[in-house]
Amino acid sequence: MAGPAWELAGREHREDPELAAGSRVLRTDAAQRRAWLAKAIDAKMTPTERELLGLAAQLLDRLADAEPFSPPIPSLAEVDSHAR
Repeated sequence: MAGPAWELAGREHREDPELAAGSRVLRTDAAQRRAWLAKAIDAKMTPTERELLGLAAQLLDRLADAEPFSPPIPSLAEVDSHAR
């Protein structure tokens, strides 16, 4: 079995056939889903709705770029005091 990539430096690399097959399946599935979505949007939405959908996608992209929420990790004492 192959080690980490840094261990493979300078050695011949052979791709795992199962990994390659799985990657192809995922790429095909993603392409089919994108095609279905594009077709459904064209068939079911008005031009105004498509424009609104584009704006919503831009807003979601902006939110995705926001700092992730990292709740404070309580101490063991705090956890114990809340459990009582």
